Amino acid sequence: MTKINGNVQEQMCPDYTITISKQTADILRARQDDRVSRFDAFRHLLELCALNRSCENSESEAGTTTVRISALADAWHWHRHTAKTFLDELAETGALTYEKTPTGVSIHLKCLTLPAGQ
Repeated sequence: MTKINGNVQEQMCPDYTITISKQTADILRARQDDRVSRFDAFRHLLELCALNRSCENSESEAGTTTVRISALADAWHWHRHTAKTFLDELAETGALTYEKTPTGVSIHLKCLTLPAGQ
């Protein structure tokens, strides 16, 4: 963003990819008691997939988690439709893939790289 005559204007930025550590994400994290930011919602997905947790506590592929969209919406203080749209947008960018399962959605974060042995 650039400030011209006191007005903030968006600049055209080339597409880019970043890699940040969990410690950096902790620093950048917004601390809110109310509605969770999109960044924090994405960070929550990263942590769910990194921990390989699922709502039914079954084993799944590394970097994947199974969860109900309504559970994500509740955790983020969002409407269910907003959470679903957020997942759709992330899928469109190639950050994740997801598919419906009998217990919710199985989310695989393609952008998540875990150290060997985890």
